[in-house]
Amino acid sequence: MRYVSGVANLLGGILVILVLGGAYVGLLLLAMIFGVSQAHFHRLENFFGRVVLAGFGQKLLILPHDHGRANKPPGNGRGRVYVINHASFLDPFAVAAALSEYATGIGAENYFRWPVIGWLLRLRLVPINRAKHESAIEALNRLAGEVLPQGGALAIAPEGTRSWNGELKN
Repeated sequence: MRYVSGVANLLGGILVILVLGGAYVGLLLLAMIFGVSQAHFHRLENFFGRVVLAGFGQKLLILPHDHGRANKPPGNGRGRVYVINHASFLDPFAVAAALSEYATGIGAENYFRWPVIGWLLRLRLVPINRAKHESAIEALNRLAGEVLPQGGALAIAPEGTRSWNGELKN
């Protein structure tokens, strides 16, 4: 029975992604055409991340919770680095749903070649070649030098890839 429930959650999640993904892409196009701010763009991503997680039967819990003030950026004008685990394909959606601010980051360049997905990734991420460690570090340093001094946020996954068995990489 657990297997049937898991398959149903997976199929439901895929359906949610397909239906809402089309709406999401349309809204992103409108946002780009009309010049929507990063804050509004992030609200859209935050909502979409929560919907995708719910579609896969996942509940987002942010700890610690302090009477509605959970996970708020300090607002002191200093940049922030969010270091995240990357154990599954749902992690980017969880990060988008959990962060209370717009954050940029890096991603493996091979994903940027995918139709539509690659275009969406470029809205948020900078492509890197993980096989070329020096150029990847240079790209990350360049991005951090642009984002952090302006009080922006950077989200990185030090493992560099996700795990097929759910365990963290070394």
